[in-house]
Amino acid sequence: MNSEKRKTGSISQDQKKELIQFMEQNPDLGSGKFTKKFTFKTGQELWMQITQILNSLPGAKKDWRQWRKTWADIKVYTKKKNALIKNYRVTTGGGPTLPIDKILTTEDEKVVSMIGPLLIDGLDVEEPSAMFNFEQEPEENS
Repeated sequence: MNSEKRKTGSISQDQKKELIQFMEQNPDLGSGKFTKKFTFKTGQELWMQITQILNSLPGAKKDWRQWRKTWADIKVYTKKKNALIKNYRVTTGGGPTLPIDKILTTEDEKVVSMIGPLLIDGLDVEEPSAMFNFEQEPEENS
């Protein structure tokens, strides 16, 4: 088994809180979108910085690429959880209440706010309407 791909353990709540807080302070890193001012090298330096902080806390020990993957996994999990809650709210009937593990935590809400509503819910655009006039116009006789 390749040592680069080995399991590193689950992250602790303290590590998760620290990672989310770091992403709030560095929104360009959290979004993963590069610009002229925020380059791959800048992002890599920030990932190395947060890696040192996270590895100093009790919990998983990972390299910066693994922590980047962990952040991506947190975003995916939170989006799915948020979608489940949204779908549950719009169902009809008086079914059972939502299980406690399916309620957004404070950390989940922070992640949702960083991801933004467009990436969570999609683009909510009204369909354009087209008007057709099937009446024939009188032909002009010249």
